[in-house]
Parts: sequence; structure tokens; C-alpha cells
Amino acid sequence: MKSFQSASLKEITSKLFLSETFDFFRLQEAVFSCAVNYSIDGKVNRDFYRDASAKTPQAGSETAGDAPQEETVFMPWRDLRPICFSMIRGKRTPLSFRLVFLVPAREATARFSTLANAAESGISSFVLVLQYREEKITATTAVSYCRFALDRGPEKNWDTEVAGWFRKENLPFQETA
Repeated sequence: MKSFQSASLKEITSKLFLSETFDFFRLQEAVFSCAVNYSIDGKVNRDFYRDASAKTPQAGSETAGDAPQEETVFMPWRDLRPICFSMIRGKRTPLSFRLVFLVPAREATARFSTLANAAESGISSFVLVLQYREEKITATTAVSYCRFALDRGPEKNWDTEVAGWFRKENLPFQETA
């Protein structure tokens, strides 16, 4: 687990809410503290899609499809991004927000080369938590396991992949001690 910090709120929030930079993530949770507090549980509500004509994005797809596949537990950020942006846009900066992003292990292996075989090693998902408070954004990495594992190599690989992804996307985060 690594922690990164940035004071470049405008640059990061622009990429977060106005571009596709974070769109490959799934959103587990979003909490915004503005004039009122907003909380979003990113878990797909399967009952909503019982009607055959209802559509929801499927894992790894770019467009909406039929009811979610079994492994699709959390909605893609690309679908919730406009809703979240509408909660914070305006003249005032939010007091705080926290976004818990996931990359399911099966999807991470295709996107990040050093995370190959993650699903077979007991990993459920790779986690990135973005938290804004007191004019600073903190990013924290984590790994969610579905069973006990002694090997912590995937955690170190995820930390390295996130740091490299920040550089590639020109996200001004600095690793904290």
C-alpha cells in the first residue's frame, strides 16, 4: 500500500471528472461533502435490470448491453462520472470527497502487464482511493483479496503500476513517506 499526495486540485479534478482518464475503473463508493452530503454505493442493483429492455454496461465493454454479467458487481466510473460531477460543480469547491475505485483482477491483468495471474493468486480487485480534504488530494493504493495469500508481490506491482500510470497520464502526484 502506497500513498501519494497532490495540491494540484484543478488539474486532477479536471482529468477525474472531465476526461476519460479514470474511466477503466469501477466505482465502489463515492462520498461528497458540499452544501449537503452525498453518498453513492457503486454496486449494481440487479433488480433494476430484471426488465429485459433495461440496459447496463458489461464488464470490459465500452457500450451498454443487456443485464450485467455475473462478475459485474460495481458500475464503471464512466457511467457515474457525469452524476458525480453534477454534485460538485459550481462556484464553491467541495469541503471534501472520497472515491473508492476498483479494477477487478481479471480486467487488471489485461491492462497492466505486471499484474498477470492476479485472479489466480487470490486477488479480487486492485483498489485506488482518492480523497480530497483541506485543499489536498491523497491517492492510496490497496489490494482486495478473496482468500488468504502469503505472496505480497502483487501489492508491490500494483503500487508500481499506479505510480507509472500517474506519470503516463500527467497526474501530479508525489509519493508520501
